[in-house]
Amino acid sequence: MDIQRIRFVVIFSVDERCKVELVTHKLGHSLSGFFGGVTFFDSNVGCTGYWSSDGHDYKTKYIGDVAVEPVVMFSLLVTKNNEEFALTTIKALVKDVCVQFDTDTNHVHVESQIVNANHFSLN
Repeated sequence: MDIQRIRFVVIFSVDERCKVELVTHKLGHSLSGFFGGVTFFDSNVGCTGYWSSDGHDYKTKYIGDVAVEPVVMFSLLVTKNNEEFALTTIKALVKDVCVQFDTDTNHVHVESQIVNANHFSLN
């Protein structure tokens, strides 16, 4: 059995902390329907992102104003043969949920890496 998976970590801001639970609930159900499950980081309280207004540039020192925003962050593991489908699905579902809840989201940060995944039961 192949234990290698692709792990996506997705991070994006929302304009109001009260929308974090709505967004995570909707995305959690949608992503689980496609991939069997997803993990949100502190989805009840939300995470906080700090972004320099010039953070998208490659600099040795960032001097832009720093915005502090509530963020949604999740980790999704998929089989290697589902990597492209997963990324396309993530893009579509994040866009849909951000439009649905009017989150004023612009940039979405997506990381991917190859990992080994195992499961075990405590029973």
